[in-house]
Amino acid sequence: MKLIFLLFFFVFPLTILCQLSEAEPVIISYKLPGASTDRQVYVSGNAYWNQEFKTGKIFLHGKGQKTAFLRYDAYRDRFEILKGKDILGYVYKDSDVNIILEREKIEYIEYLDHGNLKKGYFIPLNLGQTVLYLRRQKIIPEIELPEHGYEDFKPPAFEKKITYYLRKKDSPAKELNDLSRKEVFAVLWDKYSELRQYARKNRLYMRTEEEVIRVLAHYDSLKAKEDDQGEKSSD
Repeated sequence: MKLIFLLFFFVFPLTILCQLSEAEPVIISYKLPGASTDRQVYVSGNAYWNQEFKTGKIFLHGKGQKTAFLRYDAYRDRFEILKGKDILGYVYKDSDVNIILEREKIEYIEYLDHGNLKKGYFIPLNLGQTVLYLRRQKIIPEIELPEHGYEDFKPPAFEKKITYYLRKKDSPAKELNDLSRKEVFAVLWDKYSELRQYARKNRLYMRTEEEVIRVLAHYDSLKAKEDDQGEKSSD
């Protein structure tokens, strides 16, 4: 049964829809060689990045806020809310609703997935027009089927996955295969020459978050100068 819970922000009622969501097990289907029908199996482990609920804050439009006990379902990409001993529901997914959990800000943003535009929860690692994001997921690895149907089948287990994304101003975030000059420059190609010179001069290989963020700050400064020159030329 699904219920709707209303969260109130200060003196004015603003609604965040939260449907009742028990800790649902994850079940997947598979077919053994030679079998005519699918079978189902439970995925081992749990879908949460951290299974314990933690005190967090939910922000609407960066203004109203509500303190709540939260945990992140990293498989279904949602934040569950706890009230008393029951799981009350999950935070309504919206770009205007941000979350802070254990000092980390989490934003619901657009990103590209193999050319398709989607939305999901990401952690911004810096301020500015160009942002490095971190995404945490629980994934199910590809099932290894036995060669014969009578052999024992080992159920799959959840695995943790961390991915980095880059987002330029007013654009969806793009996934990076890793932290490196090649991956960062591929997204910031319009300032490739200037950024390559800056990285070489400062010995920035961009294999760490800190080094990538330094390059992003320089990129933003270059874009700001470009915008200023464009405004002056149009006057």
